[in-house]
Amino acid sequence: MSTRDTLLAQIDAYLVRTKMSARSFSLLVGRDHKWLSRLRRGLVTLQSIERAEAVLRGEITQPLPPKRSLQRATQPSEAA
Repeated sequence: MSTRDTLLAQIDAYLVRTKMSARSFSLLVGRDHKWLSRLRRGLVTLQSIERAEAVLRGEITQPLPPKRSLQRATQPSEAA
């Protein structure tokens, strides 16, 4: 069994035990609702795999904060 298969089996068992959906787990791991399906295809980063392992160990219980917008807030014009 490959490392990916082992991790997938651990995640599947965690989802059953916690009654969490794959989408919720994916969002918890990396702000990406398709993360688990990407893992199944081998298209995820090592950093996100390490985060998934931390979730499985119970070290992470909150999702990542939202990404910051690239748009700059417009500043109110100064009164002359």
